[in-house]
Amino acid sequence: MICSLKDSKTLSSTLTVFLFTLSSVSLSAQNIDSAVRAFQNKNYENAAIEFFQVLKTQPPASVLSEAQYGLAASFDKLQLNMAALKYYEDIAVVGSDHPYFDKAIEGLVSIAERVKDDFKIPTVIDPLYDANLSALEQLNPGLLQRLHFVLGQHALNKGKVQDALGFLQSVREGNPAFARSQYLLGLIRLGVAQNSVAPSYPKALTHFDAVRNTISLDSDNMDERYLRDLATLGIGRASYEQAYLLEEGDPERDRLLSESIALYRSIPRFSKAWPDSLFEQAWAYTVNNEYGKALGAIQSLEDPYFEKEFFPEARNLRAIIYYYNCQWDRVNGVVGDTKAMFNPLVERAERILQKGETESDWVSLLESSLNASKTDGIPQQIANRIAKDGQYKKMFRFLNELKREANVFQNNPTFASSNIGQELTSFALETQQAFSTVLGRFIQSRLKSVTSELSDITTRASLISLETKTAETEWLEQGRAVEGQVRKRLPRPFVPDETYQFWWYNGEHWIDELGFYEYTVKTECYE
Repeated sequence: MICSLKDSKTLSSTLTVFLFTLSSVSLSAQNIDSAVRAFQNKNYENAAIEFFQVLKTQPPASVLSEAQYGLAASFDKLQLNMAALKYYEDIAVVGSDHPYFDKAIEGLVSIAERVKDDFKIPTVIDPLYDANLSALEQLNPGLLQRLHFVLGQHALNKGKVQDALGFLQSVREGNPAFARSQYLLGLIRLGVAQNSVAPSYPKALTHFDAVRNTISLDSDNMDERYLRDLATLGIGRASYEQAYLLEEGDPERDRLLSESIALYRSIPRFSKAWPDSLFEQAWAYTVNNEYGKALGAIQSLEDPYFEKEFFPEARNLRAIIYYYNCQWDRVNGVVGDTKAMFNPLVERAERILQKGETESDWVSLLESSLNASKTDGIPQQIANRIAKDGQYKKMFRFLNELKREANVFQNNPTFASSNIGQELTSFALETQQAFSTVLGRFIQSRLKSVTSELSDITTRASLISLETKTAETEWLEQGRAVEGQVRKRLPRPFVPDETYQFWWYNGEHWIDELGFYEYTVKTECYE
């Protein structure tokens, strides 16, 4: 065959490209084999570096997909959750055509469970669900149900109740996500996140009972025990709400109130749910006309042990109890103290909101405000309330995970000396900065809502004061004495049995007394 010089040059160029491609494929294959061996030998740091190097060589599709998954899995094994999330996400967004799509979904679900994430990972998976439904339905049933919990929780957070029901109801007994799914279903049946929807108490109780039957009282998993306590609170609230709707003197009302109180009292002392149970006990006791026990529950919440808890409405409840017993001077005293405490907090919070802090500054402002010595930040009581918010805790944990991983990539000897260390440090820091803005926006929103709540409480305190003045005027018109009554020490409260001891309260604080305080209150109302 005779060819021109031009043809010869073209052939030579094509052959060079072909040989280079073969060389590149061969090199990628060698590198991926080395990375896989490191992974199999549990040398996950070196495996991550080698998988990363493979990705940078622009390998053929088959090697690329294996390197993507190998890198994500290596980080997963190292508990570098955000880095693993990044590369699992790269796989997931390709869809079911990616050979490691199912593995990436499993990795994302596992990370969501590990870091308790219900905002980032669901937003990755949710848009992919319908387009990849046939592939997702082929997942292991246990994994699919865990995925459905993640999506169900996300749907509920977004107010898409019907979607949430569909996902959560598919989680079966025996699955690790079953108890959590049942708890959320119980909340839905109580009408949470729904407007003008009547609660379905029997269904709610069925779901909450399923949680309590799934998790034992002596579980050594603190998260599980807290979930069980929350389910108990849910049943107590359902009983209280039903009782509240019935007329006084109705035997069913009395039964439901007693049941509610018993459930609240069954919450273990010093558990995370205990403060809420004490507050709700106080309301149930009040509705049940057990005013001394209600005041005792309020006093427990005001003990220094609960200094980081904040139940501002408890002050108005105390005033209401004194109002029901016609103790006008005590009502006025509580109302005056309430206004004196909360009005300055509202004014200070409103000044901070008007400053126009940048969204990213709110995170550091809240952290510094949690220090009691800071006087120009968010009022500490409000800061504690925000920091205790469940959604804030999840977001703060997510932010701390980013900080931790940035530190690992900066200081780990293996990673710090490689390109992967520099790239993943930048990724963690940039994501951290972006997420600080999201968290800051949340803190600002919560500050507005808590400030509004405190303002409403002082308004209700003013209404109680107005009602009290009206009652005092009526008494004066009838020739009754409003002031100057001499109160004597009343008999001690009933002591249930010999396991209880009694002594008069003298202003001291003993942790063993918490939850057992009880007042003796005598009505001063005229017949």
